[in-house]
Amino acid sequence: VGTSVSFTMSMGSDGKRQATNVTMVQREPLELVGQTVHGSVRVFANAHGFIVSPAFHGDLFVGINGNAHLKGQQPLVAGEPVQCVIGTDGNGRAEATRVQRTGGGGAP
Repeated sequence: VGTSVSFTMSMGSDGKRQATNVTMVQREPLELVGQTVHGSVRVFANAHGFIVSPAFHGDLFVGINGNAHLKGQQPLVAGEPVQCVIGTDGNGRAEATRVQRTGGGGAP
């Protein structure tokens, strides 16, 4: 599954059809369950926080309980680029799972 986009079809100067005005379509996090997305940490404190991404609307909850592999590591930092798999918690709400740092440093 790729990234959802919207676009306008037009005729190029060579007479071939081409996509123009291509923009990414943001979806609700629950529509992306099971998919890997890239984003950044918006805020993280006291073992939980939120991730934002151009792939979805709003914030995605991230917590240590759903990411046991992060225990004992340096905490996530605002602005830090990450990738995660969107999953659900016990109440059916979207949350970030399998969070991995993808480089960069975030805020000092």
